[in-house]
Amino acid sequence: MTSLPEHSIFDFSDESFFTTKNDQNYLIGVCGGSGSGKTSVCKEIVRRMSNKQVSIVSQDWFYRPLTKKDKENIEEYNFDDPKALDNKLLLQTLKNLKAGSSVFCPDYDFVTHSRTKKKQLISGEVILFEGIMAFHSKELRDLMDMKVFVDVDSDVRLARRIVRDTKERGRTIESVIEQYFKFVKPGYDDFVAPMRKYADVILLRGSTNKVGIDLLYQRIKSEIDNRSNIDLKFNTKPNRLNYPSFETFLENLNKKK
Repeated sequence: MTSLPEHSIFDFSDESFFTTKNDQNYLIGVCGGSGSGKTSVCKEIVRRMSNKQVSIVSQDWFYRPLTKKDKENIEEYNFDDPKALDNKLLLQTLKNLKAGSSVFCPDYDFVTHSRTKKKQLISGEVILFEGIMAFHSKELRDLMDMKVFVDVDSDVRLARRIVRDTKERGRTIESVIEQYFKFVKPGYDDFVAPMRKYADVILLRGSTNKVGIDLLYQRIKSEIDNRSNIDLKFNTKPNRLNYPSFETFLENLNKKK
């Protein structure tokens, strides 16, 4: 069982996320193990940002459809490996959303293990991208303005996974537990846990950490408001450098004449 530091509820691991990269939409990556509550965290952020247009993108949509042979041996298929995802389509989708374009996303059916009808997603001022492999690709990480790792005890994650998969995906408890120890736990140890080091924010206890989510919301709101204010006043993208105002620039220019 993972031991969590009792004194920490919200860990800012560095200050890199205080800056915005450009004047495109604000992309937040939310990573964490299966059952950590990434989707619930995203929904809590959306609820607090009711006056902003926010888009949620799930990495689950981008699983590759299984072949007939894969389906016949479904108990041997590893969904907890980055190769199970259509990473090229995922990267291009996030690039388009960040640039402000609407996109058509696949919809993955975990019962039939196939893609269903595509759905259109309108780009929001804030984009929340959640998934167990959200930080695995450097190309994906480089797109993100903020990276959040949801850190929840392993026993809690397993319990949530059992409830979800038996209710929503028609699985038996035995098959869920077998898959967990065969693929999910090794996948977490190999691919998910090491990505914790890339997080700007580590949110302990997930969506139950109301104080942490409130602080996270305030930081996001501050960044978005800062962008809007600077864009309106100077028609330029925000940054941390102390550039002179346009009036100061003209004044200095006249002094040189």
